[in-house]
Amino acid sequence: MRIRLIIVAAVLLFAFPVISIAQSEANPLKSFDWLIGSKWAATDGNYHVFERGIGGKSVVAKSYAMVGDEAKLVSEGVWFYHPGAKGIRGYVLAENMPFVLMEYETRFENGKMINKLKTFDKGGKASYYHSEWTPNEKQDGYSWTLFSGEGDKLKKLMTENYKKE
Repeated sequence: MRIRLIIVAAVLLFAFPVISIAQSEANPLKSFDWLIGSKWAATDGNYHVFERGIGGKSVVAKSYAMVGDEAKLVSEGVWFYHPGAKGIRGYVLAENMPFVLMEYETRFENGKMINKLKTFDKGGKASYYHSEWTPNEKQDGYSWTLFSGEGDKLKKLMTENYKKE
């Protein structure tokens, strides 16, 4: 009986790390890890914060704009793995911006986050964008580039650099 307990204990001891590794490799939100838990500030003082959502099944993002000396929450949203779409999706609500809702289709390629975006204004009119988040080598900063349009017809609108604080 004692030998059986030792064998079971050994199997469990060695199986759990394997299960843990397999689950982390299968976690489609793992590519967000470098953003989580930090404040990312732009050159104008505006900033983003990212945290894990419920049960680690989502990434929650909040964006703040500096109004005088005060940071004002201007958008918040969530990314998650959508099992029906078999990909990462996100929704962001915003205030005092040209849009009130933004839908994300997100993928990661070579460490870069690539987003297909669809925004809606208060009247429901849709606009299409594309954004790329490219981390620097140390992952203590990233450049965010926004394009208008979709598919092969993208027009670069702006780039902003963010640093970890």
